[in-house]
Amino acid sequence: MRMTVFGATGPTGRQILAAGLAEGHTIRAFARQPEKIADFSGRVEIVEGDVLDREVVARAVAGADAVLSALGTGTELGETTVMSEGTKNIVLAMQAAGVRRLVVITSGLVKLTGKEPFFVRTVVKHLLRHVIEDHRRLEAVVEASELDWTIVRPPRLIDDPARGTYRLARNDRVEGGTEITRADLAHFIVKEAVAREYLHTPVMIGH
Repeated sequence: MRMTVFGATGPTGRQILAAGLAEGHTIRAFARQPEKIADFSGRVEIVEGDVLDREVVARAVAGADAVLSALGTGTELGETTVMSEGTKNIVLAMQAAGVRRLVVITSGLVKLTGKEPFFVRTVVKHLLRHVIEDHRRLEAVVEASELDWTIVRPPRLIDDPARGTYRLARNDRVEGGTEITRADLAHFIVKEAVAREYLHTPVMIGH
């Protein structure tokens, strides 16, 4: 399968590139700073650009069988619309190109059940409030599209090696699943792009 990956230079995006290659897919990586994924040069096609630039986003999407998005703000926690506006451009490009399969990552904090640790429901939620707000706008963009979409809401991301196992919950929290390795998250993202088991629904993941 030909996959275009947005947010490819972040720690999760890099894991998605690796997972896609491991599964034998043809990968196109969209990067504002291509030098950050120079070690993938020769193994993936790198498209340089800004996700807010509709023209270059359209070029990156053209010819893909699936689009995977790990757009994020890094360590910037202030007010932002980058993820939602970038996703609008991705959705428009996919619709114009006739590409239907979209898998996006947001956050488990988008929908709290009240069973999360108190620290998460208070301090973490407050610190990440602007990012969460834009994740909600992002999800609204995706859900309003007519694409074959899946939204993945992970808990706390950790950089440990892949464990090879994880649990999933359709539009609900994973009981006790307070963390997930980026490698296992990436494995699921790539697998779900093909399997299409969670079409038109948010899915939560955790160990």
